[in-house]
Amino acid sequence: MVVTCAPRHQGELNRWTWRNGGGLPPFAAYLLHLTKIRYQCRVHRSELRFRDRGDALERDVADLVALHEEGQEITPDRWRAARRNLERVRVAAMDLALTGVGLSEMARTVRIAQANARAVLPGGTRGPLGDDQEMTEWFAAQLEDDRVYVEAAVRRAGDIEAITAARIGQWFHEREEEGRRHSDRLTLLQTSVLGALLMSLGAIQAFQYRLPLPGRLYAPLIAVLSALALTLPAVVTWLSQRVPDRPRMGLSGYAGTAAVGGAAGWLAVSLATHVFRLPVQEPGWTVLAALAGTAAATTAAALRARSVRGRRS
Repeated sequence: MVVTCAPRHQGELNRWTWRNGGGLPPFAAYLLHLTKIRYQCRVHRSELRFRDRGDALERDVADLVALHEEGQEITPDRWRAARRNLERVRVAAMDLALTGVGLSEMARTVRIAQANARAVLPGGTRGPLGDDQEMTEWFAAQLEDDRVYVEAAVRRAGDIEAITAARIGQWFHEREEEGRRHSDRLTLLQTSVLGALLMSLGAIQAFQYRLPLPGRLYAPLIAVLSALALTLPAVVTWLSQRVPDRPRMGLSGYAGTAAVGGAAGWLAVSLATHVFRLPVQEPGWTVLAALAGTAAATTAAALRARSVRGRRS
């Protein structure tokens, strides 16, 4: 800026621009307050970047709104994605709410600096001082508009967040209840199967009934029934897709599955030698069939457990 005056006002000009009894002269104080306003303007323009975050929040909110539209198919994957989207909305809304607080503080800072500048140098409506006033008024109005926009976006996010959280919680609760009912049905079925098996064996023993089977089938058949009785309750529950909060198949589960497969391989060889009138199998063939059954049952159980884990996740 170039400041000029008539020679008779030189002393007043010096006091206004350079000397003020040891303190800041009015013009320097005015420029200091305007510097605060311009600094806030640069921060608002380059550092906040809240508009991009607000647009991203609006897109996530729109996705959540679409979740509640009629005719939408409810699938586990869709609701799990909605829960992840809900978490993003919560974090983004909290971040944007803090930005709204920052905008309010910034607007307050601008108004204070504007009032201080006017107190030091009232100025006018034309020239550089008038431009400063217009810039300050525009910036204060822009901050107010941005604050209203941010608060509206946060309110919309809060409303849809509450509705979506309630629906997601209800949906997962219904899924858990359905899984528990399915687990109860599995338990009842397993109990019925094992109870029928024990009842049959008890009746056979009580009536001294002899099964019309060759003696070579007794041992492998007993091994298969024993392995099933030991493994069936745990393995069926572990491999069920609809039972919630079930642990993965551990060593005991795979060991029981392997026992069922090995016993089934032994029974298959014994049954084949009986049906086709083959000579009594050598121990080597029996061991080979048992190993093959063990490998097949363990592999099938591992693949099924992996598939169930993938669907649950």
